[in-house]
Amino acid sequence: MRVELDATTVRESVVAGVTTTLWYAAPDVVRSRPARTVLKVGLVAAGVAGMSLPAPRRGNADDDAAVPSTSPGDPGTRARIRALTGTAPVLDGSAVGLAAPGRLPVARLALGTAVAAASLALTVGIERGLFALGERGHAAGRPWAHTRIGVVAGVAAVALTLLTPRGPRES
Repeated sequence: MRVELDATTVRESVVAGVTTTLWYAAPDVVRSRPARTVLKVGLVAAGVAGMSLPAPRRGNADDDAAVPSTSPGDPGTRARIRALTGTAPVLDGSAVGLAAPGRLPVARLALGTAVAAASLALTVGIERGLFALGERGHAAGRPWAHTRIGVVAGVAAVALTLLTPRGPRES
């Protein structure tokens, strides 16, 4: 498997690794559960912000010169928007066997709900197990017991982020 190491992939890997490491290391630094909750909410927000940054632009200043400058009130702009949005759909969903919009077969809905519930239960189980493992290490007097778990989890997050297949990037 070949891994493309563009700037976005590297940034996402670093954000995933750092966020995961700090998430699991938090009990070593903050023992208060409410304070840890606030810290973890901040970590999630920072992680989402880090993953949501736009990709770095490629090209040069001449690329911007090729785009005509128009204002939203310009009649030419309105005509172009009408031309883009005023066409009939090219493919109707029912033509390829898809259900009408808003209709989802009950079996699919039940399966999706079951998979989501199983995923949630598995995640909670793993989280509790890792926390208990860190607490046992802490009780045994091992320094930075949770942080050790966090570093391993962070390295795994980096590896998984790098190995996740990606489609073409928008430029």
